[in-house]
Amino acid sequence: MFYFYQLPVPRLTSSDPYCEAIATRAARLICVGPEFDELRCELLDDVSAHVATATAERQQIQCEIDGLVAHLYDLKEEEFIHVLSYFPRLEQPVKDAMLNAYHEFALASDDLAIKELIGKGETARVEFKEAACWDARNNRKDDGMRNQVIQEVDAFLNSREGGVVLIGVEDGSGKVLGLADDYKAVNPQKQNRDGYQLFLLDILRNNLVSNCSPVYTISFGMLQGKDVCKNEVLPATEPVYIKGGDFYIREGNRKRRLSPQETVAYIKQRWR
Repeated sequence: MFYFYQLPVPRLTSSDPYCEAIATRAARLICVGPEFDELRCELLDDVSAHVATATAERQQIQCEIDGLVAHLYDLKEEEFIHVLSYFPRLEQPVKDAMLNAYHEFALASDDLAIKELIGKGETARVEFKEAACWDARNNRKDDGMRNQVIQEVDAFLNSREGGVVLIGVEDGSGKVLGLADDYKAVNPQKQNRDGYQLFLLDILRNNLVSNCSPVYTISFGMLQGKDVCKNEVLPATEPVYIKGGDFYIREGNRKRRLSPQETVAYIKQRWR
């Protein structure tokens, strides 16, 4: 280990987006077969998570890992091309795929983390919302969209593990829509991230019956030149109701409003 720690290799923590991106891809290559059930569950959050068995998919994942690792070593594009030139037996289409992956992952850490969340799709801990105010389909403001965001945050607060609400991403498809129209609808005088964050903090503070602002964090990333809002929600230390008495939980990859009887039973079990 003394010699190993002297090697000039990146030192990553488990919270580093690059670490998670590489680990999940490695798991999809390695965890084939029931003998890897425990590792698959640890790295991919589900014992039945998809793993790569087809040759083309495995090769694509390997190219993505190479593109990610090139960024870990801070290689410039011309340096990465130079490295690839030393592998004459590697076919050119594979080198091209590695270079495409290098371009795809040329992101800041926060942006990469959001990209990875979107790539995994909606799960028990991740929810996509197109907007918090602007209904693009009908070209108008819609308070119902704001209420949907509040309800999703409430559901994650009341869950055991918390979760993430991504705003600016199409529900289902994961297409990045951005927040430009939502910025305008929320605050015409302050059409930026700061104005949007203030809007979200206000609607959550004014509609959630709990002092829970310390357990959700609002941040932003940029993908494809478009802003995406990330609302990371930790599990609350006490039940959190929406004003009016509604109580939501996360059930699989969706939220659900509980009846009064269900709420009492859930609270006894969740915060006992």
